[in-house]
Amino acid sequence: MKVIKVISILFLIFLNTLVVQHVLAKNNDLSEDCIESIELERNKFHGVVMQDVLSSYDIKINEIDEVLTYDINDLRKISILTGKTESHLESIIQQFETISFGHKKLYFFNKDFDHAFVMYKNPQYNNVMVKMKRGEEKWSVEETKVVEGKKIDFKKVDCKDEHIINKGFNGLFKGLD
Repeated sequence: MKVIKVISILFLIFLNTLVVQHVLAKNNDLSEDCIESIELERNKFHGVVMQDVLSSYDIKINEIDEVLTYDINDLRKISILTGKTESHLESIIQQFETISFGHKKLYFFNKDFDHAFVMYKNPQYNNVMVKMKRGEEKWSVEETKVVEGKKIDFKKVDCKDEHIINKGFNGLFKGLD
């Protein structure tokens, strides 16, 4: 009987140790300022990448009357909202399955919903434009253009040191710079 109690106490201590470590590991989240800085840099990077891609094809977004853009998250939301597998949507989503720098974007220009353009920068720093045509059952690739693009580096935000200092001193030194 005593052996069972000892084993169960040891088991509870072991389980408690695992839970405490898990909670402490989760507790080391980055500060909101750090997360905001990372998100800002990520958005800048995506913007610069897409600006380079669009400039390669002499597309001036500001001069086009109407531009609709979608990314993969938008397409997934549409898929969830419809609640069914739609062949037109699936044929466009297939274009988003390859690796790219920055976000791939789907463009519709001037209410022309029979032609779509998927644009992105591939891992070799080439700018890619896939022109698609709407068919009866699905979208098909009409033309693919690849143009040499600029190498764009992502500026990694490292605010872990600031986060550790602020955590350790409860934000005592925050805002002193």
